[in-house]
Amino acid sequence: LQRHDGAIDITEGSDLITVSFNHVYNHDKTHLVGNNDLNNLGPGDIGKLRVTFYGNHWVNTKERSPRLRFGINHVYNNYYEGTLAAPNTLVYYFGMGINSTIISEANAFEIDVKTLNSTAAANYVVGQYKGHVFSDRKSVVNGGYPDLEAVAKAKYDTAKAAEVKAAAAAGRPVAEWATYEFSDKVPKIPYEYDVKKAEDVKKYVKKNAGHKNYKWSK
Repeated sequence: LQRHDGAIDITEGSDLITVSFNHVYNHDKTHLVGNNDLNNLGPGDIGKLRVTFYGNHWVNTKERSPRLRFGINHVYNNYYEGTLAAPNTLVYYFGMGINSTIISEANAFEIDVKTLNSTAAANYVVGQYKGHVFSDRKSVVNGGYPDLEAVAKAKYDTAKAAEVKAAAAAGRPVAEWATYEFSDKVPKIPYEYDVKKAEDVKKYVKKNAGHKNYKWSK
């Protein structure tokens, strides 16, 4: 499947959703969570868009896995396979959007493993789109455990500095999103769940994600 926008988008005040055991491949913008920065469609997104992504397998997706605005996304025990080669050139996986909170936990990322070390590959895990809250707990990237929170903070701080400079040059107030400090402080997950070690995720997800692995009930 290839469309301009998402394979699975979650918008217009949707809430309390789990996206699990999907196999998404060769797609551009996969999962948009939240309509736009203005929050002006449907019943509104603020206080909603609480979404869990678990056990999914993304292969050669370019961006938005997921890309979030306003809500809280718990993204754990997923397996990502990406490449910087055309036509499926990876842009980022986690899109930190305005007023969003992304809680990443024990995910497994493989991005051009033959040519990129863990530190270089980590730069492609997080994308900055006016978001300032992100945490990661023991995700593995190309066989290593880089500091993804440091990557997220560096990208937010760079975007914030650019906005402050642009506002000063234009004689206007700084946009609200750029008035915050980066934070890795996230709310407690409000449900019970078991987390597999990141090094075990690849095998588990490949065995269980996608329609070919679904156990149909008779």
